Amino acid sequence: MIIIGDDVDRIMKLKLQLARQFEMKDLDTLRYFLGIEVAYSCKGYLLSQSKYIANILDSTHLFDTPCFSHSSIEAKYHAMAFSTIEIVWLAT
Repeated sequence: MIIIGDDVDRIMKLKLQLARQFEMKDLDTLRYFLGIEVAYSCKGYLLSQSKYIANILDSTHLFDTPCFSHSSIEAKYHAMAFSTIEIVWLAT
């Protein structure tokens, strides 16, 4: 179970109440859970899946594969198609 909040006293009270009913083990500050890295700052929490994604890319041997933006490829396709239409139109 993950318990988060600003009020440390209330968190401690909740943990004590739960410990009376259930066997619990405190794992201290959450750093990594279900592929999500958790970082804390005075402004709040930062959640990141970069480590999880890097592990997937590494295990599938895709880590060094170049990435292409679909929008740029799509834009080039549309430009080429439009140019082809103009050439055909001018030729007729």
